[in-house]
Amino acid sequence: DEADVSVAMMHSDVRKASNLYKMQGAELDDTDISVEAVGSFIADVLSGEAEPYLKSQRPPKSNKKAVKVVVARTFEKLVTRSNADVLIEFYAPWCPHCKRFAPKYRQLAKKLRNERKSKKTRRKLVVAKMDVDANHISPLFDVERIPSI
Repeated sequence: DEADVSVAMMHSDVRKASNLYKMQGAELDDTDISVEAVGSFIADVLSGEAEPYLKSQRPPKSNKKAVKVVVARTFEKLVTRSNADVLIEFYAPWCPHCKRFAPKYRQLAKKLRNERKSKKTRRKLVVAKMDVDANHISPLFDVERIPSI
């Protein structure tokens, strides 16, 4: 139903990571959405002036636990551009399978962290997790079920 539309959004070229853009000022009142406003929005996206919209939790103030918390805003830095190998779990806090898996995943993370501290391994491995309900997932990862590693 058209009355349910609250924002105007646009996907960019999917070959360029499928960014999502949110038109600023587009509210439920359809008087905010005009042909001129939509045209301007599309021009901003195509010219690179529009900021990509990213659903993301706030990054944690401290991330010193064995299982690192990754959010959409830190995903690129901590996962795709990291110098370390990253084992990441995509989960949802409400998921019973995820809840059962969490203690085993934490145990693995602690074991790997202790091995690195004792110099049993040279390669850095980061064990991380990301809440799929609260964060946009990179299109590079095909998460169909949770938990997914």
